[in-house]
Amino acid sequence: EVSVYKQAIRRVIQDVVQLRDQHKTLTAANHDLKVKMENFDKKKRVLYEIFEGDKIDKAKMQDIFSKKMICCFS
Repeated sequence: EVSVYKQAIRRVIQDVVQLRDQHKTLTAANHDLKVKMENFDKKKRVLYEIFEGDKIDKAKMQDIFSKKMICCFS
């Protein structure tokens, strides 16, 4: 009976260790994704500023950016 209890405790400890590792991995991946999204937004803003003075159709630009977003996050 004691051995069953010890085995159950070991399994719980293993699960906790595994969940902590998964949390670290997900936290790092989440941070990387946030950085990539911020960089994309910065590049998008720069392009808007570049195109601001040009005679480019704003609707066409929106279409291009929305296709890019679908491509990057699907």
